[in-house]
Amino acid sequence: MIRLGFIGCGDMGSGHVAGFHMIEGCRVIAAADTSEESIRRCAGIVPNIEMFSDYREIVARKDIDAVVISVPNFLHKEVTLAALAAGKHVFLEKPVAQNIEDCDAIIKAHSGSGLTLQVGLVYRYSNLYRSIAQISETGQMGDIYMVYCREHRENFPMPWFFDPEKSGGALVDKNCHHFDLFN
Repeated sequence: MIRLGFIGCGDMGSGHVAGFHMIEGCRVIAAADTSEESIRRCAGIVPNIEMFSDYREIVARKDIDAVVISVPNFLHKEVTLAALAAGKHVFLEKPVAQNIEDCDAIIKAHSGSGLTLQVGLVYRYSNLYRSIAQISETGQMGDIYMVYCREHRENFPMPWFFDPEKSGGALVDKNCHHFDLFN
C-alpha cells in the first residue's frame, strides 16, 4: 500500500486525488492547497482526507510515502526540492519547471536519491497516441518528415500563464506534451 499526499488541489490536483483514490494499492492520506475553494472541492472527493493550507504539512508527514505535485509551474522547483529532501517519491505535473536552471536543480536533487521522480507527461499513455506510435514503428507510414499538432480548447485559463516571471510560455507550459509525443 502506497500512502499519498497531494500538493495542489486545483483542476489537475483534484483530478489526481479522485484518480489515485480509485486505484487499489493507493491510500489517499492528505492534501494541501492555499485556496479554500480548492480545499473544499478536494475534501469532498475522499472521505476522511486531511486537508492543509501549507504543503510543508504534507512533506513533513512520516505516514506519507509519495506526493503528487500539481501546483502552478513557477512553484515546481520549491515544492519538489522540499519533497525530495524529505525522502518522498514524487509525481510532478508537467513541465518539470519553467526554466533550465530550475530543471537542473530538480534533477540534481533527485540524482542518487533512490527516489522515484515521474513527470506527468501523460499524453504518451493515451490509446490514440500509443496506437499512432505502434503504427509508425511498423513502417506503414513510411518515412516521417514532419509532425503537426493542433488542439481546440482553452489552454491558458490562469493569469500566471501570461506572466513571464511565472511561466515558460506556451512552448514550456503546454507544448511540452507535444514535444514528448513527437520524440
